[in-house]
Parts: sequence; structure tokens; C-alpha cells
Amino acid sequence: MTNYLLNILGIVIMGVLIEIITPNGKMSKYIKSIFSIFVVFVLISPLSTISSNINITKYFDISTYQLDNNLLANINERKINAIEIDIENALADEQITNVNVDIYYELTNNEIIIQNVQVDLKNAILNKRFEHINKYAFINEVLLRYVDIEERIIEYYE
Repeated sequence: MTNYLLNILGIVIMGVLIEIITPNGKMSKYIKSIFSIFVVFVLISPLSTISSNINITKYFDISTYQLDNNLLANINERKINAIEIDIENALADEQITNVNVDIYYELTNNEIIIQNVQVDLKNAILNKRFEHINKYAFINEVLLRYVDIEERIIEYYE
């Protein structure tokens, strides 16, 4: 606290010196403005030490707040749906259309764990370039660009 009072006393003395030394004119306005900002910083400097000593849990009962699992499930479902659409669009860009991708997942500790990926190729339309290419390997490659999974959990239906 004594340091704070000494800082204020020093600022007052500095302010008087600046008032005496600076000439009248436009430059005086700029110097006084900069000095005013400096004074404000010195005056609010103890607020950081005061705020670090405040214990919020003393005033608010944090135990009454809980995670909204329905909201979290909705958000994760939207994420998975967006990934499915992105994969289907990427396959369409590669000229494999009418593919339906379903991702089955489990939510554990607020983390999405993908259990199974099913790729429905019943109505798929493939470009002629896939006649001599392993379409499953190609689709696996596209899938792995979007989700970090093992290839063994990908299932194909035709």
C-alpha cells in the first residue's frame, strides 16, 4: 500500500514538473494527454492484485450448474451430420454420386468416439474411370481424409 501511495505522490510531482516545463501550444496538449493515460494506469494498478484475491465460489454455488447433455448431444449430432455430408460431397466431386454415408458414434466424456461407418453403395453411380480401380480403397481414402478412424470399422453395402 505504501508503494501505491509513493507512486501517486511521484505522479503528482511529475505532473507539476510537466506543467512548469512544457511550453504553451499544441505540443503541450499531446504531452498532457500521454501523461493522463500514464496517471490512469498508475491509479488502476492495484486492481489486479485486488481481483486476484477474490474467490468467486464464495459468492456463487458452482455445484448447482451442470452440463446440458441434450444440448451437447444435439451439437455432436450436427457435427456428425456435417461430416457425413462433407464425405458425400467429396465423393460426388470425385464422380461417385448417390452414396449414403452413415456414421455411428458414442459420446463418452464429452468426446465423440466413432464406432462404425456404413457406406451404402446400392444406388451409387460411378464414373467409368472406376472400372479398373478398387473403388473400396478409393472411398476409404476419401473417408480417412475426413475422420480419424481405422479402416476395419468401415462397412460397405451394395
